[in-house]
Amino acid sequence: MHRLVQLARSSATLAIVMLAAAGVARAADAPELDAATIDWITDFSLEDLLNMSVTSPTRTQVRLPDAPARIIVITHEQIRRHAYRYLRDVFRDLPGYQVSYWSTAEWGTTLSVRGMSGNHRLVFLLDGRRMNPPGGEEVPLFANYPLTFVDHIEVMYGPGSALYGNDAFNGIVNIVTTPGYPHDGAVASASAGTGGAADVSALARHTFGPVEVRLGLHYMRARPPNVYALYPNEYSYPAPGTGLPVRLDGLPSATHALGAFDAHESGYDGILFAGTKQTHATFSLRGFDQSSAWEQNASGGPFVPQARLGDQQYLLSASHTFEYGRLRSTTSADFSRYLVLPSTRFVTPLNLDARTFTESARSGSSSAVRAEEQVDYAFVPNVLSLTVGATAQGVWVMPLSQARIGDLNYRRYTGPGDTPAVDGNGFVSDPNPVLFTPSAAIAPPTSVRFQTVAGFGQLLWNPSRLLHVTGGVRLDYSTRFGYSTNPRLALVSAPFETTALKLLYGQAYLEPTPYQVYSALSDRDSLLFPNGGLKPEKLQSLELVWEQRIGRRLRLTTGAFVNRVVNFINDTAWTQQYVYVDRGGDQLQRLRDLQSSNAGDALYFGSETLAVLAAGPVQASASVSWIDGTAHTLNLRGVLEETPPPNVSTLMLKGGVSVELPRGVLLDARGSFQTAPDIRFVGADYPFAASPAPSFVVDAAIRCALDQLWTASTSAATSALWRGLEVVIDGRNLTDQRYKQPSGRPAINSTGTPQPPLQVMAGLALAI
Repeated sequence: MHRLVQLARSSATLAIVMLAAAGVARAADAPELDAATIDWITDFSLEDLLNMSVTSPTRTQVRLPDAPARIIVITHEQIRRHAYRYLRDVFRDLPGYQVSYWSTAEWGTTLSVRGMSGNHRLVFLLDGRRMNPPGGEEVPLFANYPLTFVDHIEVMYGPGSALYGNDAFNGIVNIVTTPGYPHDGAVASASAGTGGAADVSALARHTFGPVEVRLGLHYMRARPPNVYALYPNEYSYPAPGTGLPVRLDGLPSATHALGAFDAHESGYDGILFAGTKQTHATFSLRGFDQSSAWEQNASGGPFVPQARLGDQQYLLSASHTFEYGRLRSTTSADFSRYLVLPSTRFVTPLNLDARTFTESARSGSSSAVRAEEQVDYAFVPNVLSLTVGATAQGVWVMPLSQARIGDLNYRRYTGPGDTPAVDGNGFVSDPNPVLFTPSAAIAPPTSVRFQTVAGFGQLLWNPSRLLHVTGGVRLDYSTRFGYSTNPRLALVSAPFETTALKLLYGQAYLEPTPYQVYSALSDRDSLLFPNGGLKPEKLQSLELVWEQRIGRRLRLTTGAFVNRVVNFINDTAWTQQYVYVDRGGDQLQRLRDLQSSNAGDALYFGSETLAVLAAGPVQASASVSWIDGTAHTLNLRGVLEETPPPNVSTLMLKGGVSVELPRGVLLDARGSFQTAPDIRFVGADYPFAASPAPSFVVDAAIRCALDQLWTASTSAATSALWRGLEVVIDGRNLTDQRYKQPSGRPAINSTGTPQPPLQVMAGLALAI
């Protein structure tokens, strides 16, 4: 345990080294936290947190109270106390974040922030390096972002395109890794638990003079339960002929033996660092795989032996830093590749009433080569500094498509004088099915290439405590969409040591992804047409933030924002035209005609308030988030509507208490309440789903570090080897609601199922 405390004490200082290793430029004279005087296990205070330095809001090191942004830092201590295992777990406790677990088979957890949904509207950084898939597609959030090697996480709200360009539309998440064991050697841990869960990790460090080598590896595996067995009452449908409700697994299926369902999920990642503080290279790998299978179909024959969905991501970067007096220059380059695993197969229930299923195969990949130069110069230390930089990248994308498409022949209905009728489920009743345009072929491109270049500048002026001014602008040029200019301005005033006021303005843009522009995705009841006329989304944001520290234990942060979005992209807007696909011979199949489009604009406004109490062994937090506004967007029928933010809760309340007792026992309980989101066409999307309802979720965890029970009686050699022996009882969903859709039905995707509501894990950690 002594070595664990020693490691924790050193983690803050070493995290700063890793940030530099990732090529994040810093002001040479910025204040730093003296980590050697802090016991991160029991004595980490709000004052220590406020003295921490963050890099996301400025690309340079700045104290948290002076940061020109609304930013929340999740420390290593909070990760430990709340039993967070993966990045997706952190978001559920953040104000303003609405988390939809397992919302899609392809991307897993979906985040909605300040009224706007989609993980592609956030930039995810690893030690300052971009982790978003190069093609701009959604960031998958399964168990592929473990917190094994994480020191702290910086979550910045609001637009960030003035610093990071495309994708930095609605916020920035910077994951700062723990650089390694403080001395040459290695640490390892392993745990296992209910539901077939297993987790193994190792971290090693060795120095050769000034050169340091660090290696971290992690692997997890779990076996989720059968969703039909976990939620038997919710999965019931009218039986054929009688209309009486019958459990889904109680009806014979044309394709599935639902009682013979099996599934697993696994994730892995690795980090390698080699070099010095000034010149180094890093490599990171992460991936995720989930699969499900039914042993047999209704007739007893084999079905899909392994329905899989997986992804892999590589990031290789190199950096060199040069310092001369007040000037600091950082040159970096990286290669990123994202891959949806080839031959991925999954099964999608398209029409649960008719109990028909389809299987399809998707594959896609994207790669990018980036180069960047950033120069920081301090005209007057701690008073006036300038940051300028230039960046360029080349991107290659293979758009996501189905293997069955090929050259898909289709005919568009154009009958003059005819009015196709649309029923409640969106299907067309066509009174004149003989009038069509000639057949045409959809042939999505096999690859898309484009380049972007950008230049940015930022001035930080701190004439006094009463006024800190940050101004900057970035100019981007894309070979697909031309120029985009995004400025930012921040005024920060700290009239007292315990008070900070921030007025923030910024703009951002989000380019349509190649999947939205070029893809043609087909299913049994829909067809997505390419749209080469899409325009980037644009955001203007104005925000006022008040941060107040009350004593040494309590911190309050509150603020209000107004966001205006134009050229909002709706991925499922109807074009009001209907398509018939030629499947061979005279057989025509009616399909719904879908197309991504710039579906309107939106004006959202709201507020977020967060209170944090840190009193030694007791930590508590409470937050309230509220949002309203009007979205002028096309609905699924292609009709312009004016509604509140769609699929977003108007009010969210979150809070929790964590208590660390003697003998290494830690108790943690958290809860949240959110109003029912505005769901459009629930009857059309889920014909038998219930109306949306408010949700109330309670989580709890008990952690016990058993090694403290015998530390006093063990020898020095033994205590140096044993870093910990721990048992965790984690109630991830005590109210049985987290994984339900807004309609009230339990969430289910085509290849995975929810984690069990209760999980017990036991683990062992060693130091070598």
